[in-house]
Amino acid sequence: MPAPAQIPVITRVSDRVWFAHSPLVNWTAVRTDAGIVLVDAGYADQTPHVLDTVAAAADGAEHPDLVAVLVTHAHTDHIGGLMELIRQHPTVEVLAADIEAAAVAGPEREQLTIETMGEHLQRPLFKAWLDEGIAAGGLRPTAVENVRPFTDDDLRRFGIAATPAAGHTHGSTVYEVLGDNVLLTGDAFITDHMSYPEPVIGAIDPIFTTDEAAAVTVAETMRRDLLILPGHGPSLPPERSSP
Repeated sequence: MPAPAQIPVITRVSDRVWFAHSPLVNWTAVRTDAGIVLVDAGYADQTPHVLDTVAAAADGAEHPDLVAVLVTHAHTDHIGGLMELIRQHPTVEVLAADIEAAAVAGPEREQLTIETMGEHLQRPLFKAWLDEGIAAGGLRPTAVENVRPFTDDDLRRFGIAATPAAGHTHGSTVYEVLGDNVLLTGDAFITDHMSYPEPVIGAIDPIFTTDEAAAVTVAETMRRDLLILPGHGPSLPPERSSP
């Protein structure tokens, strides 16, 4: 029986987009003319829920096959589910920004480790988040040999645009689902985190980040005229301009 923190609420948020929001981490499935495209894949033990999201997007779709996973960044709460996903869908392509592809392949990643958490382990909510992440497979080795950089042709086929968002990691990427006014931000912009006592909208806690200054700049300049589906926290409706 999965822990409640692993279980997402799956919501269709636009014509082509299904958003899976769990207390631990989020991911998204997008209908495209090429098939279903996932953006991120959760922790290792969340794969059944990731596949439920794919199934929701595929139900009634003209092209229901899972064809690709686009990665926002190579942290194991966002790519941990890829190994089982690939085992069940061996033809799926794993795509990331050129600069992030090697980190997706692993084992070297720009990621917080238990050894570098230090005094943060004394924070009860931080420790609770860590325990839930470990329970979801967060320490399990993740190696994705078949990852490759996405191309302009890939993105054109999917009807998705990619924008570099270096800061959280050097290869962090934000994806826009074109025509649906939806922005998938990964951890470049979040609306909450399980380790927070209160929601904080914007850049994630710098303990998780490679370049804090760059991450803050990215978050502060994030487009707010689109529906934001973050890597952590609930969706954020677009800001409306005053008439």
